[in-house]
Amino acid sequence: MKTFLSTVKGKIVAALITAALVVAVIVAIVLMNSGYRTIAVEEINGSSVVVNEGVSKDAFVGQHLKSGDDVTVNDSSDMTLALDTDKYVYAREKTHFWIE
Repeated sequence: MKTFLSTVKGKIVAALITAALVVAVIVAIVLMNSGYRTIAVEEINGSSVVVNEGVSKDAFVGQHLKSGDDVTVNDSSDMTLALDTDKYVYAREKTHFWIE
C-alpha cells in the first residue's frame, strides 16, 4: 500500500478520496444544520395580523412565517398553522405569539 501511494496514480486516487470525504462532510454539516422548519398559514377565520420589522400586514392563507414574525389573532378569529406540512397548530381568538 505504501508503494502505491508513492506513485502518481496513488497520489491522484488519494487526493480524490480525500476530496470526496471533504465534500461528504460538508454536505452532512449542511444537512444537519438545515433544521429550518416551514411554518405556513393553513387557514384563517376572521382576521389576524403579522408584524415583521415594524411592518404590520394582515395574515393570509399560504403565508410563510419566519423568525421575527409577531402574530396576533384578533377577536372572533382563529388561525391554523402547518408546520413542516405534517403538523398543525391551532391558535384561538385573542392569541398572541412570535416566531423565533
